[in-house]
Amino acid sequence: DRSLGPGGFARTPIEEVSPVKCDLKTERKRASLAEVIAIDISGSMGATVGGRTKLDLANEGAARSASLLGSSDRLGVEHVDTVVNWSVPMGPVTDGPKIEKAIRSVEVGGGGIYTDIALDAAYNALAKEAVNLKHVLLFADGGDAEQITGCRAKVATAFSRGITTSVISIGRGSDTPELEVLSRMGHGRFYLVEDATTLPAIFSQETVLAAKSAISEEPFRVSLGTPGSPTRQVVWEEAPALGGYVVTIAKPRATVLLGGPESDPILATWAAGLGRSAAFMSDFKDRWGKAWLKWPGAAKMFAQLARETARRDGDPRVRVEAEAAGGSLRIRTDVLGDDGRAQSFRRLRARIAGPDGISRDLALEAIASGRYGVSMPLNRPGTYVTTVVDELSGEVLATTAAALGIGDELRPTGSDRAMLGRVAAITTGKLRDTLAGVFDDRSKRRFSYVPLAPLLTLLSAVLMLASVASRKLGMPEALAKVLDSLAFQKQKRAEIRARRRVEMQMHAATIAADQRRKQEVLRARKAQVHAQHRGGLTAPLVVPPGQVAPPHAPAMAPEAEAPPPMPAAPVRELSAAERLAQKRRERK
Repeated sequence: DRSLGPGGFARTPIEEVSPVKCDLKTERKRASLAEVIAIDISGSMGATVGGRTKLDLANEGAARSASLLGSSDRLGVEHVDTVVNWSVPMGPVTDGPKIEKAIRSVEVGGGGIYTDIALDAAYNALAKEAVNLKHVLLFADGGDAEQITGCRAKVATAFSRGITTSVISIGRGSDTPELEVLSRMGHGRFYLVEDATTLPAIFSQETVLAAKSAISEEPFRVSLGTPGSPTRQVVWEEAPALGGYVVTIAKPRATVLLGGPESDPILATWAAGLGRSAAFMSDFKDRWGKAWLKWPGAAKMFAQLARETARRDGDPRVRVEAEAAGGSLRIRTDVLGDDGRAQSFRRLRARIAGPDGISRDLALEAIASGRYGVSMPLNRPGTYVTTVVDELSGEVLATTAAALGIGDELRPTGSDRAMLGRVAAITTGKLRDTLAGVFDDRSKRRFSYVPLAPLLTLLSAVLMLASVASRKLGMPEALAKVLDSLAFQKQKRAEIRARRRVEMQMHAATIAADQRRKQEVLRARKAQVHAQHRGGLTAPLVVPPGQVAPPHAPAMAPEAEAPPPMPAAPVRELSAAERLAQKRRERK
């Protein structure tokens, strides 16, 4: 009852592929619903979101809720601030356009919503209704719900009388926790809405959920319908009774395998796209199917049903890949033959199913040996299921899927001008409605880049013309003289620098030669002294002229025989550097 009944999968993609439908207005046995929608019209509801006020969005949601109800249902809409105003008095939903016009015509009031009087008026109106389901939907500002003290007792008392209560809190405020408590005590649902643009969808969803008890809880035995593989080889005469089921209507192409009271479908299957789907309107647990849990035939039936609806294995020789990125869906398929070689002449098609009922049938084109591909542009996020089919035999070869997501930060939520104003004030900026004149508010010049391509192009053209002119035209005599003079001066400076380098080299060579001669003389003297000491000779005592040698002075050793004279070194002619160095020494 929480899935197939109204308020579960009703008006969802799951209902689209289901073999049964559970629309509120087309169900014959749905329990009647009496609902009161209490809407806050305080001053805070006049805030604009996406070009519409919060109250306009709430009224839109209430109008949609009215369109979902049938003629056997009853609806009342009250707009509340400090007093209760019944824009739609409690009554049957017979004139939809009139009810929607009355709801949308209400404007913003003043003050905050008085929660206690809103609930009292709703509960009093529902107490007079003789229907199976009674429900209150309270829409209030989470930060401005006044007179909320003491409402818990009211909600609990109403639930004891069969009235459930759901709450929608717009914004997270100081009263939001208490509003959530009221929804729990009323055994309803709580919705915390940050984005007011979602209000119409939430109102519609809550109205559908409030009518979820479209069920029959009278014991019954199933009857065999159209024969099929799920019900084969099961002795249905031995089947125990079920305790209840959800009232639905079989779709025209569905196959009803098991029926219930008044030919209502209990088990139905049908082909959904390239696969199959099934729906069992009772349950297989301890509520309605307690007796079936002990019956072996039920387990056998569900096992056969699972095999019937399970996806068939694809061809192992066909591999398909799908990728949703960059705003397009790209499909690539590799096909091999029985011998393991690539097959490049297959006729394949890709059947694509996407969100919101999108369906495409595209031919796969050969893009390489044994590889086929195709691309399709995408304009909305969601999951895209791709099935590759052989065009000639119609056989399903492979299936895959790809999802195109969108981040929460990219979802449109409207502009918060107050926050933008604070950001502009903190950063010393300016709040603008348009971009006109945005570049005229610069406080000082800023660094920027200038393209040099035009300037460099012009310079290249001028240099090219000058190069051609220098080759084709004669040079003026005055310019030639100037160039010759510059060349002569450059050559003269080069010669002077060369002479200076030669002189410096010669001077360095002379100094190095002098140092070598000094070192040779010192080495010779040291060698002579060392030889004298080894021969036992004592150096003579030299007495200056006019003085007498001391009596204790040792006698001078006989003069040693002079060594033979060394051969005179050949006289070498001085080099230019040496002569220059000698002249400089003589000048000093």
